[in-house]
Amino acid sequence: GAVWLLIFWFQEKRTWAAVACGATLGFAALTRPLGAGIFFVAVAALFPLVGARRAMRFALAGGMAIVVVLAPLLLRNYRAMGRFALTESMGRNLITVADSFVDYQHGVDLPIKSIYKEFLKDKRGPDAVVIYSAMPRLRQATGWSDAEIDRALDRITREAIRAHPFAF
Repeated sequence: GAVWLLIFWFQEKRTWAAVACGATLGFAALTRPLGAGIFFVAVAALFPLVGARRAMRFALAGGMAIVVVLAPLLLRNYRAMGRFALTESMGRNLITVADSFVDYQHGVDLPIKSIYKEFLKDKRGPDAVVIYSAMPRLRQATGWSDAEIDRALDRITREAIRAHPFAF
């Protein structure tokens, strides 16, 4: 959708298409932070195609739309974790797709692994439900913040992916 809107803006010179493109990428960034980065690539590609003035108008209109869409999440993350970030749940997202590759007996962050393994035994729903239901227990057992737990889950998952790169 964002590519179509970018092409439409390029051909028709409609400001609403730039705003819609930015909003579309903002909504994409809510699920995958890479969506916000794609906007900057699009703007950079526009400079040689349409000139600096038009590219900056697109960047301003689309950028404002991204900010409007992402502002509630960024403010929430700032209140909860002390920084504006889109990627604070990277470890939680990764472990939900790679938990079958994790060696729960060896490696990094064994206390986290042992608690998470218990939640996998009684799986009640999608993988994301498992990790989010485990978070209170992980906080209680470790005394860590969500950000620290997320970094541990990221380390665990990356260890598993390195051990099984082709299977992953």
